[in-house]
Amino acid sequence: MLIIGKKRRKICHTAIALIVAQGVSAQTYIVQKNDYLSKILNQKKLYPLYGPDGTISQTIALNDFLKVSKGDLIYPGQEIILPIKTPITEVPRSKPTEETPQENQPKRNSTASASAYFGLRYLQIQSQDKLNLGSLAINSNLSPSIGFSWNVHWDEKITYSIGAEALFYSYQKPNSVNRNLNRYKGQSYALYASGSYLLNEKLTLTGGIKAKEYHFYRVEQFTTINIEKEMVIAPLISLRYKIKETQNAELGTYVNFLKLLPRSADQFEIEDGHEYSLGMYLKRNSLEAQFYYSQNGQDTSLTYNKVKQLGINFIYDWELP
Repeated sequence: MLIIGKKRRKICHTAIALIVAQGVSAQTYIVQKNDYLSKILNQKKLYPLYGPDGTISQTIALNDFLKVSKGDLIYPGQEIILPIKTPITEVPRSKPTEETPQENQPKRNSTASASAYFGLRYLQIQSQDKLNLGSLAINSNLSPSIGFSWNVHWDEKITYSIGAEALFYSYQKPNSVNRNLNRYKGQSYALYASGSYLLNEKLTLTGGIKAKEYHFYRVEQFTTINIEKEMVIAPLISLRYKIKETQNAELGTYVNFLKLLPRSADQFEIEDGHEYSLGMYLKRNSLEAQFYYSQNGQDTSLTYNKVKQLGINFIYDWELP
């Protein structure tokens, strides 16, 4: 509430006195420039933020003027009442033996959410055959992809995710009129599981594993370009950095790295491979846009492939009950 003299301050102090009398500890905070509610509670380490028993809901309940906007609108100079993580205990007036130790212990809270994305990407493929020294260069048309994931958020710092992707592709004609592709259109699939940890207010580390159908390219007899699909297991690691954050929006950057594990395919051996991507993201409320550049190197017993990729993803996230 905005401080406009002694009357408002008295009301605020009276409210705090009533809260303490009921066994709930509280504190006041003066809103600063560029503050928003979740940022304040994060700085005060008042976890968990979300859920029916989260500190955002508690703060809104303690401040009537936050109820209309559900905590989205606060202004510099306002005085708000914040809960405190550890409640103040008082001696029960009756039946002291019925109080259990668990009631005074902090509760761990988890929430679930789902994410769906739609993407568009453009690929450029270069391949060198190790046996007949043939080479190729192929460009793709603008190709779509879709995906879905289920996420569990634990104590505001840890997130576990499982998801699936479907990537559709459409290739242009080869760089030589004497060459033919064995497949111009198609799709590939991927499954993944990951865990993320919030290192600090700006940096998030993610690790996991991905099973993905990769494309492998080879020129046969200088006339036919074969594209083979093989499912490859790839451990992944990712860093996400928040550059700037406002009340409703967030701007940041990220880097992903995948290591292709060696395996035997039908026609060749996958000896080594990697994939990395660099990107920027802009998030507003539940919608996020990602712009990225990716490069994939594949070393097999028959060929060496390099795949470059430019793309954009649109991700929508919603909370599950």
